[in-house]
Amino acid sequence: RKATTGKGGGGRIRQRRSATIDSSSSHEGSEDQEKSGATLSGTTRTVGLCTVVCKVTGLIREVTLTSMFGIGPVMDAFAYACVLPAYFQTVLGGVNGPFHTAVLVTMKKGQKDGKQKHLIESLSSWILLPACVLALLLYLFPSSILSLLAPGFTFSGPSGSLEMSIAAEQLRIMSPCVVTGVLTGIGFGALNASNRFLAPSISPAVANVVMISGLLLARGAAGSNPSSFNV
Repeated sequence: RKATTGKGGGGRIRQRRSATIDSSSSHEGSEDQEKSGATLSGTTRTVGLCTVVCKVTGLIREVTLTSMFGIGPVMDAFAYACVLPAYFQTVLGGVNGPFHTAVLVTMKKGQKDGKQKHLIESLSSWILLPACVLALLLYLFPSSILSLLAPGFTFSGPSGSLEMSIAAEQLRIMSPCVVTGVLTGIGFGALNASNRFLAPSISPAVANVVMISGLLLARGAAGSNPSSFNV
């Protein structure tokens, strides 16, 4: 009887221990779910608020451009000159672009910090050289590249020549966007993989504010001679 009692007591102790372990593991699981839910909720609020701010500042930017330049050769030239820089800045280098997605997916696989750093450095090094070459071509031969993108400039007479000259100058100014665009995509992917969403989400709003400020400062510097600012 004593042996039976001893066996039964040991079984009850083991049952109590297993029940304690199960309850602690379930408690930890519920805490992890609460933390993940709170993180997801905070991320959603951050990205949503930044998106609204970006849309509002983008609207103000377009209104500012239209109010200062109106509809004419300057805005037409700007639209054509923005095609390639905007492509590299938003499509290739923006959020959900190829570089952003590649870095995000690779870093989310749980590689060690050393390998993640090596990945970012290698990708940046490999992509930097062709991006610099393309930016240099845009800076040196803007008219030739614009003739391929917008051949109608050549057949538009004097107004087309004016727009071509303005667009060529603007393309030279925006040529570094090719380099900054691809590097931005890599950096944003690394930030998102580290659960840092504020900087990638708010960056378009910052760019809009900088552009609006630059336009207002240039308009103020033009002073009483707005024609020199428009042309």
